[in-house]
Amino acid sequence: MNRYFLSITSALLLICSIASAQNNLRLEIPVADDDEPVEVLNCNNYGFIIVYATNYSSKDSILWNFHHYDPNMELVRTTDIILPSNLIYNGSKATESSSFFLFSSDKRKNSTDIATIKYNILSGNLTLMQKHFSQQLNYSALYPSKNVAAAAFSDKYGSMKILLCDFPSSSMSEITTTNTDEIVYAVNICSNNITGGFYIFTSSITNKSDATFRIIDYSDYRCTTLYNFSYGDSVYFTSMAPIFSDNGKIKTILGSYYKGNLKHLKSDFGTTATGIFSLNIENDYLSTINLKTANDIYFNWKDIIKYNSPDSSMSTSYVLTGEAFTPYYKTVSDIDYDFYGRPYTRYYNVLTGCKTIYINNFVFNISGKLLHVNNMKVESSISSSVNPTTNTAVMFDAIVNSFFTLDHVEYNISDFSHRKSKTQTLYTAKKHKKDYIIEAKNCVLDYFYGNTFIIYGYQTIKNNSLQGNTKRRVFFLQKIILQ
Repeated sequence: MNRYFLSITSALLLICSIASAQNNLRLEIPVADDDEPVEVLNCNNYGFIIVYATNYSSKDSILWNFHHYDPNMELVRTTDIILPSNLIYNGSKATESSSFFLFSSDKRKNSTDIATIKYNILSGNLTLMQKHFSQQLNYSALYPSKNVAAAAFSDKYGSMKILLCDFPSSSMSEITTTNTDEIVYAVNICSNNITGGFYIFTSSITNKSDATFRIIDYSDYRCTTLYNFSYGDSVYFTSMAPIFSDNGKIKTILGSYYKGNLKHLKSDFGTTATGIFSLNIENDYLSTINLKTANDIYFNWKDIIKYNSPDSSMSTSYVLTGEAFTPYYKTVSDIDYDFYGRPYTRYYNVLTGCKTIYINNFVFNISGKLLHVNNMKVESSISSSVNPTTNTAVMFDAIVNSFFTLDHVEYNISDFSHRKSKTQTLYTAKKHKKDYIIEAKNCVLDYFYGNTFIIYGYQTIKNNSLQGNTKRRVFFLQKIILQ
């Protein structure tokens, strides 16, 4: 089935059921397979938005539907927009009052069409900007501000490019952040609350393999380099995020790094991480922690969470979260023929997914000093994607580590004094009493608000007590409350 379409029946048949246990709520959208795109944007206090495509009368167009639900999972409104059929949903991010959605054309051409949509959470108005670029660009990430969205793309040479989508001026343009002899392989962008612009963080290398980390301020349509740090010993920053001081200035950079031959920087799971780092930009002090304990263990860093102690005498901490996982290969065979035409059996390994080992929490102070490490061991099932199942969140005055597998969530809670609760289990709701989940794919566990999380993804469900088709395939979303 074409991955860009849901059938009209499936798209419009949105089923809501309320579970008796834990006051859980569950939505279901019938789908044919995992390739049918159903996306969820978490807007926290404003609820969430479910985005999906339906058939349109023209073969050259697709109707994209935006269903906005409030935190109680009541439907606020439904909005739709028609886009060219060559555009693929890339990603979305929410701010306090707006949500941004980015679409780009597929990778089979030497040019790229990009569409950015701004959705006003309060009014429901959609604003569309489109632009054609005469080069192939591959989507990497989206970073929104109040009225502006910055999108990172990589070109065919592997260099990152930053496109600025300015909705007040209805303009979309490329931001130049590096010298001509540099290739940017990692980027992060966050809002500059002082100027209203952006901070841009780039890691790049030159043709001499010199690695450079920069902090760039983009304000008033100009780029100004605020900080430049060169580092050697074959160390490359692969992800980075800032810690701000009380006056809004950047104090420390936390993130992950890779050490080794640059040609191995990209793996089957994306960018490889060897360990984590902290960089105090006031004194240029770089501290690294090597976590590469085995060749088959990879690390995926997710976020930095600000953690306020309930004890006013203790300072604010920052939790760098991530997960460690191992690749899962399946041995397959086929028949091949040698030079003389004689058949023989050929065996080879095929990457089919990954298995999460444990969730990592590295707690730093504002200066980048590591205070303590908090881990949760995970025995999750094999997943087809790298980062679908785990989540770390600050809930009130505690850190909550959790992961989802097939039909339940397991979680533990650690307080500021590092005391950890026993791992607890919470099962997902069922639409019918005798529903039996036989498969779950691409499931995401996402922190919502307070002690509430949402889970969404694809499930295959069997129920022999139903008349007609006893097996159904759905995209589900459920709200759960951790006690």
